[in-house]
Amino acid sequence: MTIVITNSSSHGLKTFIRAPSNANLKVDNCIAVNGGKFLDIFEPTNHLAFGLPDGVTKEDLQEIFASLKANPNQSQEELEATVKASPLSKWLTTGQQIAKFSSQVIAVIKAGYELVF
Repeated sequence: MTIVITNSSSHGLKTFIRAPSNANLKVDNCIAVNGGKFLDIFEPTNHLAFGLPDGVTKEDLQEIFASLKANPNQSQEELEATVKASPLSKWLTTGQQIAKFSSQVIAVIKAGYELVF
């Protein structure tokens, strides 16, 4: 995908350009004043990084990340119970998959990273 932006300006925007990491950006003669980020690159396939299939929706991931982030210091058993109760349980069918996913997500959260969906 190619995104072309030319002769543009913004004032006070939180983000001027937001694009997926697989985009080909062509930016020419652009000015951003009194804003946050000029360029925000996001990963469009976050679910793949966690070993989840293509059927997982953005909303499913947002829900489970919010739930786990709200209580990051739960025991491993409590974290796994949260995942089992989420829509992701239809893709994470074994205890090993649930434990691995829970541990990965908590590691990302505790490291201070934010995932943009």
